[in-house]
Amino acid sequence: MFTRFLKILKQPTYSLYFSFLLLLNLLSNGAAAYVYNHILALLAIILLSFVSAYIESWICMVVKPRWLSRACFVAITVLHELLLLVDAFLIFQFQTIINADVIDILAATNLDEACGFAATYLRPEVLISFAALMVALNVLLWKIARWLSRKKHQTFSVIGALGGMMVWIVLLGSYMVFQKGMDIPQCHAVTRVACSLNELSKNMKKTAQLCRVCSEMAPIATEDNLPNVVVVIGESHSVYHTSLYGYELPTSVNMERRAAMGELAVFDNVVSPADFTNRAMMSVFSLDSLTTDFGAEPLFPMCFKRAGYTTALYDNQYFAGNGFFFMSDKALSDTMYDVRNETKYPYDMDLVNAIVKMPSPSLYIIHLNGQHFDYSDRFPKSSERFSADNKAYAKYGSEEKRLTVAQYDNATLYNDHVIDEIIRKFGDGDCCIVYFSDHGEEAYDCRDFVGHGNSMLAKERNYQLRVPLLVWMSPTYRERRPELAARVMKAVHQPVSTDDLPHLFLDLAGIDGGYLNPRRSVANSLYDKTRHRIVLGCVDYDRRCNAK
Repeated sequence: MFTRFLKILKQPTYSLYFSFLLLLNLLSNGAAAYVYNHILALLAIILLSFVSAYIESWICMVVKPRWLSRACFVAITVLHELLLLVDAFLIFQFQTIINADVIDILAATNLDEACGFAATYLRPEVLISFAALMVALNVLLWKIARWLSRKKHQTFSVIGALGGMMVWIVLLGSYMVFQKGMDIPQCHAVTRVACSLNELSKNMKKTAQLCRVCSEMAPIATEDNLPNVVVVIGESHSVYHTSLYGYELPTSVNMERRAAMGELAVFDNVVSPADFTNRAMMSVFSLDSLTTDFGAEPLFPMCFKRAGYTTALYDNQYFAGNGFFFMSDKALSDTMYDVRNETKYPYDMDLVNAIVKMPSPSLYIIHLNGQHFDYSDRFPKSSERFSADNKAYAKYGSEEKRLTVAQYDNATLYNDHVIDEIIRKFGDGDCCIVYFSDHGEEAYDCRDFVGHGNSMLAKERNYQLRVPLLVWMSPTYRERRPELAARVMKAVHQPVSTDDLPHLFLDLAGIDGGYLNPRRSVANSLYDKTRHRIVLGCVDYDRRCNAK
């Protein structure tokens, strides 16, 4: 009876399908070894590949008729190869694999960003190379599988499948207990994607909770003569390509002029807690620290609204009802903002021109496209000043790289013009303007890479994490709040994380209501400058990064 039972267990392993799917599983699941590079993770990858191939072979074997069985085999093969292809691309371009952060970025990406991403990274030669690689891989795997299927490996394969089943049970039990997919070595591509999708579902629930928290906020008592506050959020702005911060080419002439006149506070030690937009924006908008309880704390625009401000969001990236990100949630948007644009503008200056100034006091949040790739699309050709033949770009080598850096610098120069025009537009009253970027950017600065999102594995993390922070206060604002203005100007060398900026916004507006934490506002006399800044979820920037 035991021999008969063992023969039944071995039955799927005699199939050519099993040998092929085992090899394919080892490859698609093996991408996890890039991140979880220790012996236990490697063992889990191997065992989970055995049980996965075993189950998939059973499915192909029991499904009838024969054409449907082959269709199942093709579908399973395509699924694994798609996951393998995406992981290979992410490793090649961003030194990461499919995970919850990647799924979050995809969920928050709009059509324009997707097109820009494709134009930058999915060039025809890249697609052709990957297609040729996959054809060659399939041919090679099929030949190896034919050879492997003739070997007497069935007993070993069943033992491997049983071992993999035990590993799967342990990991599933751990996930059900701790409910943290990112804390488990996710050594199977399919379950890794499933865990990531579950994280996205949790974030959507947090957004729904956040909407309730914001709508239930009580009014906040404030003093008279509240100022207008303008929060300008840049995109992919590198301080290393900004002449205001010492870059050799004149990419921020307007801000340099204003700084020389003494009207601009230029903070020089500021980092973002994340190297991609959606996680950075969660930190920037929430009063919570590092979004540890994102759904439970209100967002700073709601504090302004409850304090009697008219709130407006002018966004050139996110739009209400278009995506799963909290900035795209229509219910939350309707709760927080009195005014929100519904139009995408070709250039940021068009967005600025569309802003309608409202009676004071008002909060304006302006989210720019900034220097997001594709860089050449971020500025009109009439604003182009830098070209690939500039001597400063000789160190980048190829003409393609020199052109890319030149386009990035042109986008930075245009961004400087946009910020200057915002100051001109709002500078005639009682107003405070804060500009910062969501994260930084690499443009072949320290390695053969352009973009952001992989600073965890970068040799120099500063390029993607350091960001500019500028504060401009109108003469009327300074006259009415001389002590606060003086503290802002004196604090420019203090260490700052953009995670704390919501408290700076409340402080500059004179809003408290129990929501302002003075230890987190760099403009406050109680600011805690000794608190270490945590970036990328777990890295102590002040100890482990070279803040040059």
